Amino acid sequence: MAMAQAKKVAARLQAQNPGLVCEMVGITPSGDKDKKTPLWQMDVVGIFSHELDERLLAQDVDCVVHSFKDLGTERPKGIKMAALLPRDNPRDIILFNPNIEEKLKKGEEICIGTSSPRRMVQVPDFLSQALPQVGPSPRICTAVLRGNANSRIEKLKNPQEGAQKYDGIVLALAGLTRLLEDDAATAVTQQLLSGLKVMVLPLTQCPTAPGQGLVCVEVREGDEAMQSLMAPLHCRQTESQVQAEREILLRHGGGCHQRFGATQLHLPNLTNPVMLVRGENKDEERVDEDIWQAPDITVQAGTVWDGQSQGENLFIAQPVQADIPEAPVMFVTHARAMPEGFMPASRLWVSGVQTWFKLAKRGLWVEGCGEGFGIDFLKNTLAEPVLSLPPLATWKVLTHAGAVGHWPKGQAIATYQLTLNAQSPLLEDLSRATTAWWGSGTQYEYLGEQATHVTLHACGAGRTADTLRARGLNPVVFPSHSIFLKWLQDKAVHPQKTQELKASVQ
Repeated sequence: MAMAQAKKVAARLQAQNPGLVCEMVGITPSGDKDKKTPLWQMDVVGIFSHELDERLLAQDVDCVVHSFKDLGTERPKGIKMAALLPRDNPRDIILFNPNIEEKLKKGEEICIGTSSPRRMVQVPDFLSQALPQVGPSPRICTAVLRGNANSRIEKLKNPQEGAQKYDGIVLALAGLTRLLEDDAATAVTQQLLSGLKVMVLPLTQCPTAPGQGLVCVEVREGDEAMQSLMAPLHCRQTESQVQAEREILLRHGGGCHQRFGATQLHLPNLTNPVMLVRGENKDEERVDEDIWQAPDITVQAGTVWDGQSQGENLFIAQPVQADIPEAPVMFVTHARAMPEGFMPASRLWVSGVQTWFKLAKRGLWVEGCGEGFGIDFLKNTLAEPVLSLPPLATWKVLTHAGAVGHWPKGQAIATYQLTLNAQSPLLEDLSRATTAWWGSGTQYEYLGEQATHVTLHACGAGRTADTLRARGLNPVVFPSHSIFLKWLQDKAVHPQKTQELKASVQ
């Protein structure tokens, strides 16, 4: 993978400078020489960078290429970062042995291989709800797994006699993509990935290591020629993201012992990015929070109507008899859109984490989700070569009758319809509210005329915001419902105060 990253940098340099000759020099760092000892037990500073630092300072090479997440927060004197490439997909992916569902049916413990303390904290909690409930409740354990990506996949598919039997392994999605894009590694990697089941971990549940998905180029301080050569490769937005993530790293403690993830996201319909933090600090205390710079908007005194906390009581859902054709992939917008007892052969992607968990309880395998931010948020992930997904136009979308028109003609299938629940107390509450949180665009389409006193409309960063704007509104868009509630609380105490919000995530 290191060589694939170096080739990526070389290709960009040569595109900028036709005729430039780039020589690759392979350097094996300490972290790759010892493939058995857990990283947090190796008493070496810079286990993935020390040898590269020495060769660079000795002028044996002109620049070095790193996975940025492997670099410490303090770099040796005499070395300078020259470029951060535009960020690749920061997500983690779990590759599963094809027999995983048979083990789940038998109630056997599921062993996940990883070398990361962060993943050891995050993954078991997530998988206990995300794996199909086809037998007893899934029991998840983790085991140390070292080596490069291909050797880890090989251990998953073909464990040696007496070796640890892994049922799944966690890898960085960006790393696998780089291997598939490297001509020298494509065929081998494709063969290794063949037949494996996958899950792409949602960032809202499992944010990754600060800087994951970034390729960094370092040069010697004072080498102005190399710094000038690398400058066109540098991405300033990437630099801003990683600086924010590194601040979280310094706050909670990092290195090879790091037990939390911190990923900054630029979400659709949001001006300011949000920082997602999940896991444990160095004292093994939970540090789950969303951090966001809130807008400076005055909230009118009065009633707040919350269409998310009690939104399920607003409608009565009734199944619609539907002919669901064969499709390579299905996108499910809500758990109730999947007919009871229906077990599709298609690969499944869903709108959000809660829909994922509800379908898993029904025994369905879900590969990934839109995290409540809309399918457009997923488009870059769906194009990842690791997933080998067909074009989105070939998918079928399961949704309710009122939302079919929101999708391209012929793509969406209505499996249920919604009618207002006339007994819901939320209907009367809305007529008195001055602030409203809309949990979905459908809520506004059905109830907007009753929001006669609402002066501030709020919603999440997905398709709901698009719906409200299409109806002529100017909603205040938040990264999450918990951030909205924290913002309201802050405004009630400090009406004129704008500050960074840190909303705990339950």
